[in-house]
Amino acid sequence: PLYCGEFGVFPPYAPEASRAAWFKDFGEILAENKVGWSVWGWDEGFGLNRQMKDGKPVWDAVVARSLGLKAP
Repeated sequence: PLYCGEFGVFPPYAPEASRAAWFKDFGEILAENKVGWSVWGWDEGFGLNRQMKDGKPVWDAVVARSLGLKAP
């Protein structure tokens, strides 16, 4: 089995449309090749949780939608 443990795009350097396309394409490549995955960023904000609100992570809706996820 193969697992991709971390991937992402750093938002300040990529427009929203480019980030969405990259996550969608990369997610599809992982799925097509049956590669398990998780997306997160260690204190950099390039994964699903880009910011904190009231001490809780706020999901990036662009990333969630692009990967076929529903943000809580």
